[in-house]
Amino acid sequence: MTVGVTDRVWMTKDLVELMDPNQTDLHRMRRRMTTFRYRVTIRTDDLAVLCALRGLVHCSQKEGPVNTAWGGTGEKEWRDANHQVTFKFSRLQYRVAFLEAGGRLLPSLWSKVSQHDES
Repeated sequence: MTVGVTDRVWMTKDLVELMDPNQTDLHRMRRRMTTFRYRVTIRTDDLAVLCALRGLVHCSQKEGPVNTAWGGTGEKEWRDANHQVTFKFSRLQYRVAFLEAGGRLLPSLWSKVSQHDES
């Protein structure tokens, strides 16, 4: 939904809300996280596979701040969680695309532990 033009740049409603100076950084972060409500937790014992999966998440999440989708999935978090991480997506079809690509490109190198949708 287009709400206005500034210097010939179209801005979406979500972007305008994120730029609202009355919102604190914490409010912006919470709002961003709640829009990434389609989650999948995966497990792999190979750090290189984790890095490849993060790349697939990046390709699958087609909008918004893409790094939010794989945020919190670094090596330290992965090791601390017994080689599991949770990826987050803003739309169901992005999670589906990730699972399909991961299954096609990296079969048997990782497994889906769980998936759920935040409300």
